[in-house]
Amino acid sequence: MTEQSALYVYALVPDRPGAADGVTGLDGRPLRLAAVPGTGVAAL
Repeated sequence: MTEQSALYVYALVPDRPGAADGVTGLDGRPLRLAAVPGTGVAAL
């Protein structure tokens, strides 16, 4: 991979506070969860 390329991986996880705390991507950046309203599920 180069600086201009990207790798995307998606997962569905339970939506709860702190679920992604300390989790980073391959580049070392923190991952963020995107909540799916009304479902209790989040996309990682």
